[in-house]
Amino acid sequence: MKAPLRSGISRKPASVLAKVAKTSSARKPAKAATPATPSIHAGVVLGLALTNKGATVATAECLPLAGRGKIILTGNLVGSARDAAHLAASLARARAKTLGLDHTLFLHTDLHFHVMDPLPQKGGPSIGLPMFVALVSALTRKPIDPTFAFTGELSLTGKVYAVEGLEAKIKAAARAGVTQLFAPMENVAELNGKKLPKGLVLVGIKTVDETLSITVGVKAP
Repeated sequence: MKAPLRSGISRKPASVLAKVAKTSSARKPAKAATPATPSIHAGVVLGLALTNKGATVATAECLPLAGRGKIILTGNLVGSARDAAHLAASLARARAKTLGLDHTLFLHTDLHFHVMDPLPQKGGPSIGLPMFVALVSALTRKPIDPTFAFTGELSLTGKVYAVEGLEAKIKAAARAGVTQLFAPMENVAELNGKKLPKGLVLVGIKTVDETLSITVGVKAP
């Protein structure tokens, strides 16, 4: 995985950045109307949404339930965002062996996705990556650092596509006390080294596999 970007290019390894993120999370963040979630639970991930009033934090949740392989969708999941839930489920299922999961798990488990975002979204969707990470976190029972946030859309091959409004989302992430923002590499490259808010690391990624080692400690194939 390529090194994260911070007001340019950071060459620190992911393990060091994760340590820095944990240290930064101990500091009191600036007051914000949409603070990051204060607790850590498996299956809960911070995403970012672009609304008519600007960008805001949107929490994506996933809860596995005993069932027959159904996907349950609640919250502000409309249009292509609903398709993203199915994409996330297929991508996780295809990586069952890598994640240390029995591939038959998906046959007798229902997956409930919920996105907590009270504001109407503007522009294209960007919740696919947060939903994938929330699902992997829930299935592996490994919580995601609550100071991490994710934005990006997915393809069935696992590619992370560019999204709209990254600069606005960066500002929203900083207000919420986020220390690491995972975003499509294509978007990150377009910033051309613009200065980021203090304490925020921007991590450019190309595929969902690049998030596994940092978020749940699983080495990608």
